[in-house]
Amino acid sequence: MLEEQNSKSDWKEREMGAFWTRESGKGKYLSGSIEIDELGLKKKIRVVMFPNRFKDNEKKPDYVLYLSKDSEAAPTEEAKTEPSSKKEEIPDSLV
Repeated sequence: MLEEQNSKSDWKEREMGAFWTRESGKGKYLSGSIEIDELGLKKKIRVVMFPNRFKDNEKKPDYVLYLSKDSEAAPTEEAKTEPSSKKEEIPDSLV
């Protein structure tokens, strides 16, 4: 039991973010945020992840992560806790 609690605690300490599945007219993608530590200051960055539709060999990635366009604005309290319901725009290069 104690070992299981330590395992959960270890995973929580290693957690960097969370993603939600979204869908648009162009297909499914992931939207969420990652948290980074810059010199002791934690910073939450909104990102989107799309499947790599140009994968033609095993050396190319399965998914590609992008900075979300709305992350340039100062995050609101709602944005800090849950991703916005606003649909992200899928880059034409991934369609």
